[in-house]
This record gives sequence, structure tokens and C-alpha cells, in this order.
Amino acid sequence: MIKFIKSLDQFGASFQPNIYYTSSEYKTVQGGLMSVLLYGLSFSYLIYMIIQWQSGQILPKITTLSNFEQDYKLELLEKFISVEMRKYQYTFIDPFNPEALILQPVIYHFINGQSPTQGYPQQFKKKTNMFDFHIVEVQNLTIQTSSQFSNDNPQIEMMLVLGQCLDFYLQEGQKCANNETIKNFFDQQTNTLIVKQSKKEFNTNTATLEDIDKELVIPLTKDSTFFAQIITKISNTQVDQGFLFESFDEYEYITDYQVTANSMNKQYFGQKLGYETYAVFYYQVDQIQNTSQISYPKISEVLADAGSIASTLLLLSYIVILMNQSYLQFEAVNHVIEMYYPQFKNFKIIKNVFGKIIRVENNGKIVNLNLFFPYYEKLRKIGEMKLTISNQIYEISRIQFILQFQYSNKFISKFHQVGIPLQNLSQDSILIKEENQSKLDNSIIIQEQNYKSNQIIPNVESQDFQFKQDIISRKESNLMLHPVKQEENSNDHSSQIKQDDYLKLNELNLKDEDFELLTMQETYVQLEEKELNSKDSEQVQQLQHDQTNVDLIKQKQPE
Repeated sequence: MIKFIKSLDQFGASFQPNIYYTSSEYKTVQGGLMSVLLYGLSFSYLIYMIIQWQSGQILPKITTLSNFEQDYKLELLEKFISVEMRKYQYTFIDPFNPEALILQPVIYHFINGQSPTQGYPQQFKKKTNMFDFHIVEVQNLTIQTSSQFSNDNPQIEMMLVLGQCLDFYLQEGQKCANNETIKNFFDQQTNTLIVKQSKKEFNTNTATLEDIDKELVIPLTKDSTFFAQIITKISNTQVDQGFLFESFDEYEYITDYQVTANSMNKQYFGQKLGYETYAVFYYQVDQIQNTSQISYPKISEVLADAGSIASTLLLLSYIVILMNQSYLQFEAVNHVIEMYYPQFKNFKIIKNVFGKIIRVENNGKIVNLNLFFPYYEKLRKIGEMKLTISNQIYEISRIQFILQFQYSNKFISKFHQVGIPLQNLSQDSILIKEENQSKLDNSIIIQEQNYKSNQIIPNVESQDFQFKQDIISRKESNLMLHPVKQEENSNDHSSQIKQDDYLKLNELNLKDEDFELLTMQETYVQLEEKELNSKDSEQVQQLQHDQTNVDLIKQKQPE
């Protein structure tokens, strides 16, 4: 069970031998500068994207659909229209002055197509513009479309009328204008009303709804009625502002008005309503509604976008990797050459940006490149061969055969058990070691005294049991390491010469040929390549002779 759990570990660490004593990766100053540059640019772009995301500068994804709604009701409890008199140089009378009201706003509701019997006057606030003309703001818009035309689900249409002032519809603080004021008003050279219809738009930068007034300028005359059929367009917007997961907020608002205007005879509405009308606004709801879904980028999308740019920038790191690999190969080969040619450390090889050798110095003196290149090329190829794992195994195998030629397998196998014993770190061993050291010091002092008095007095106490064991173990180790072949006859013992007698450094006659003494010969390299090529050709032949593959190829060929 434990082995199975260990096999599921996806975070295993692989062992990497150190290139140098303190590092397992080859790194250069150029690579470090490029790393700072590339990762710095990537991190800067990430910060830039986060700032853009937080400030709403990243455009959201917007999906808009149009739906047909047969049954829909709009109840708007806020202002949907405002009317005011447009000020000209020769315009002096305000028709919406509560103390002298000329144009009285009244709302009528048409339910299932039936004419209304009663109107609802509007109480407007005493709000004036910069010319001290009053502004009429109408609220509480209720319109509905229905496919049944029933009492439970009626169709409701609304009409706003600006007509003759009637005492019946006067609100508190209002008074109708007298006939002279009405006559002077219509005698003005131009009477123009400014109608502002309120709608909303969703601001994607601030993620809020903003009020926008759609302005309509209408002329006002005494002998005709201005009629405007207004189709109200509704938008249902779903906004997703989730940080990581979806989180929707729904908004329903008027997004536009479709106005169809014309001038009509005053008698048309006068016969229906019973008094003179000057402007009529007929509201209906559009059955075609827009459904929008606005999805703001989430943090995962921002990180993905920044990650894609970072990945593109880090493609340049491949150049740095190739450069470091070239430097590593160059230094590793030179290091191998220095092991065999110590004087090679005095050579200073200078390259250009493209890695080409342009100058070589030996102890500050310039070396002839024509002589250096052929010789260095030969050493470089041998050094590259020595760095291969195949050559290293080959050299170890040659050394093994040399040892087997000198010693028996039984003698060599004894070294499997050879090792350095660990020190005994217990408290008792420390006391014994201190006691033995004290006895040894006393023995040395007594021997010095006896030497001075020309007397030889053996000190038996200095040879305690632990000290004897140490000497015996050292002797046994020396006997084990002594290159004597015990299984051979006495003639072999007499012909055995100690290694120190003839392997002296000054007597070694080393040459260039010794550098490639244990390297794999060209025949072995060609043999390995030949074996690899033969294996590849065998796999190709197997695929070609496989009847399944042949049938597939025939099926894909055009008839």
C-alpha cells in the first residue's frame, strides 16, 4: 500500500549531479541579464493588466439577443418625461406657471382598447430652468402588452395630454390663467416646447446605469394638436462581475423611444376628451425586447492573457539556453583538456558575439591561430568523446580488465567489504579515548626521561587493550590493501614488483597519444551508430510488412 501511494506522487525530485562544487546548473551573466529583462517585462505586463482590469478599462464581452414578448408589463416609478417652454428673445409667458396655468398635464389610461372616462392630473414640482420657466416632470409610467385582453391580464396604454386648464384637474397651489394671458401666450411669435424623454444606458467602464435624456422639440399652435406615438423599448441586462466565478446582477430599464409624430385637428381629441388639447403623447410598450449579457473579465482571464504574452516573450529564452549550452560545452571540454594538459590553463581563448574564436593568448602572448586551430580541434573532439556516458563506461570497463589482468577475481571481490569504520561517539568512548591519550602522554614522558639517562625501561602500561586493537586493525587494513596475489604460486610472488618502485612521476613518458588512450575507438562509435540504424530499419520493415498498415495505405490511395 505504501509503495502504491508513493507511486502516485507527482512531485518527485530528480537527482542532478553538480557541475561545480556548489551548483548543479550552469549559469552565465548574460543569462542572468536576459532573465531579469524577460521576467521583468512579463511581470510589468501583468501589473499593467491588473490595473486595467481594476479600473474597468478592459472591455467586457457583450451578447445581445432580441426576444418577442406577448405579455409584458412595465411599471416605472421614476421620471420618464419632462416638458418645458423653450425660451426665445420674444418669449415671455410660461405656460406651466402654477399661478397662471395654461397647459395642464393629465394622464389617461386605455385598458384593452377602451376609451378612458377619467384622467389623472399630475402634481409637478416647482422646478425652473435658467430662464425661470417651470419644468413639468411626469412620473409613474405603467404600460402593458397582452395577448389575452382580459381583466386579469389587460393591455394598458398610456396617454399624456397637455391641454386646456380645467378647474376640475387643478392640484393644490395651482390656478388656471385668465383669457387675456392665454390670448397673449398664443399671440407670441413662436411657441416651442422641449420634451425630454428619460432613458438609461449601461456604462461598461463604471458598471452602472446612466440617465440620458432624449430631446424632442415640438411646435405649439392654437389651431392644431401635436400628436406623438411613442413606442417604448425595454432592455433586460444581466451583468456578470464575478471575481473568479459567475455572479449576475439584473437590470431592466428603458433603452430607447421610437417616436412617430404628426399634426392633427383639435376636434379629434376634443370630441373624445371634451376640451381643447395642444400636445398628446401616446405611450406603448414594444413587444420586441433586447436581452443583453455583459460578462466582465475574471482574474483567470487576466492571468491567462498576461501568461500568453509572457510565454511569447520567454520564447527568446531559447536563444539564451542555446548560448548557455554552447558555453557549458566549451568550458566542460576545456576542463577535460586541462586535466590531461595542465599547461592549457594558461591559455586564454577569446570569442566574438557569434562564438567564433578570434584570439588566443598564452601567458599574455598571442598564439598563432593557424597552428592552434588544428591542434585544438583534435583535442576538442577527444574531450567531447570523454564527456559521453558511453565513453565513461568504456573507460571503467578497460580499468576493470586491467585490474583483472593483475589480480584474481577473488581478490578483487574482497574490496566489496572494505570501508572506513565510523567513530564511536558515545560518552564512554570519549572517556576511554581521553584516558588512553593521557596514558600515551605519560608513556612518552617516561621514555624521554629514560632516553636522557641512557636507560631502556619498557612501559607496559601504555599498551592497553584498546590501543592494541587500533594497531591490529591498521595492520589488517594494510594487509588487505597490499597488492599480493595469495592464490598464485611462489614464482609469481618473486616476480611481483611494488608499484612505487617503477611508477614515479618523473619517469612517466606522457605523450599526446595518452590523451585518447582509453577513449572509445572510431570503430566502436561506428558500430554503435550502425546498430542504431539497423534497429530503425528493422522497425520500418516491420511496419511495411504489417498487413494492417498495408491495407490502410491502400484504402487511403485514390482509386
